[in-house]
Amino acid sequence: MKFYSFLILMIFLGMGFPLSAQSSNLENREAGMATLSGNALIQEALSLSDGYYSARQLGKAAEMAQLAYEEASKGNDKAAMAMALNRGAKAALANPQIRPAERLRTIRKLEESNTLTTNDDLRLENFKILRQIYAHLGKNADVRATEREIAKLVAEKNRSLENELEVASKEQVKMEALQKSLVQTIDKRGEAIDSMTESQAKAELLLAQQKSILDSMAFLSMIDSLKLAQQSMELNEKEAILRERDAQRNFLLALSALGLVVLGGLFLRFLGVKRHNKQIAEEKKRSDDLLLNILPQKVADELKLNGKAKAQFFESASVLFVDFAGFSQFAANLPPDELVETLDFCFQEFDRIIVRNGLEKIKTIGDAYMAAGGLPSPDPANPGMVVNAALEIKDFLDSWKKSREAEGKPFLRARIGIHTGPLVAGVVGEKNSPMISGAIPSMSLPEWNRAASRARSISPPPPTNPLKANSSAKNAARSPPRTWGIWTCIL
Repeated sequence: MKFYSFLILMIFLGMGFPLSAQSSNLENREAGMATLSGNALIQEALSLSDGYYSARQLGKAAEMAQLAYEEASKGNDKAAMAMALNRGAKAALANPQIRPAERLRTIRKLEESNTLTTNDDLRLENFKILRQIYAHLGKNADVRATEREIAKLVAEKNRSLENELEVASKEQVKMEALQKSLVQTIDKRGEAIDSMTESQAKAELLLAQQKSILDSMAFLSMIDSLKLAQQSMELNEKEAILRERDAQRNFLLALSALGLVVLGGLFLRFLGVKRHNKQIAEEKKRSDDLLLNILPQKVADELKLNGKAKAQFFESASVLFVDFAGFSQFAANLPPDELVETLDFCFQEFDRIIVRNGLEKIKTIGDAYMAAGGLPSPDPANPGMVVNAALEIKDFLDSWKKSREAEGKPFLRARIGIHTGPLVAGVVGEKNSPMISGAIPSMSLPEWNRAASRARSISPPPPTNPLKANSSAKNAARSPPRTWGIWTCIL
């Protein structure tokens, strides 16, 4: 057991000894650099950088590469500067804890090295290192650009090898022709060997030696041919690799194009759905606005929620009727477009008055206008609100009458009726038409005048109407009779 332990220890010591000896040798050489300068210092620093890189002393390798670069910069030795930048970049990238900023500086070093050098082998090595860095950073566009540069360099190198192969083949043909000529000459001389003198024998021996030399040269030529064949095989392999990469790139491009087409289709689909949803929203808003133009907000919300609106009973509500007197004669004297424009002008002002007084417009029937107060939300002040609205309508029509008379144009006179009392309201029919029905007691003219006076001072009447009839002395002792129907006042 102890023997095996000792053997393992010796193996480890034997493995570490060459590294220790190599480090010691490198340090001695570095100490001797103090006496060097110029090109000698540059070459020694580059050699030490390679040595330290092999010994995995990356900091020392980078330091020696920087020293070589600085010394080469003094003499503007671009080739040496390019080699020093290459060594420094390799030493930096070999560090597994390299920082992103140092990685970017390494890229700049390699690019500068390619700018300075004309050595295709060095440029090819730099581009291969750059391809690894770009692939690590995920810069696919830079990777493809670097691969194109590598392909160009390999193609140029292959063309150079092909030229050398062509020259060597021509030289081989020449040598074979020369060898064939020499063999023929020797064969001819062989026939006269028997009659040779001593001096001739020596000459023939010399020729034999020359033939031997030629045979050696032929052998060397054959070896060169084998080397050229091997280089040709390597060239074919590289071309196959390039073709495979081209195929992979084309596949990725096709896949990317397909992905773009799919994304484009999805985006167009998204835009279509968005546009359709926008149209639906606009149609819904238009429908809601139209519904609110026909029905009160509360009733419209109930219709949208339940599909129908329940009829409601209101203990106290007021209804306002406005009707134009002599409308048929008025319409006969006006063109249709002016007639519609006149009615629209009046009804729009009625709408504004109704909104200002917190009432609800029920509908228009020809030249008649109907509104109500105290619904859909009960309000005990609704009689005063309706009276205020009626007075504002009267004032508007008086003003409009004066302007029409000043222009020499015909005008309309209106009848306004107000009714207060219990009421049932709901929506009937399939077209969502509002309906108001109920027994509503009317007021006599004196009662209406007193209510109007109080309404102008914004003093709403109580929920029940206590107005008394302006009766004669004959029936003063009894209560006024309650009448039903519609009371109108010509303005």
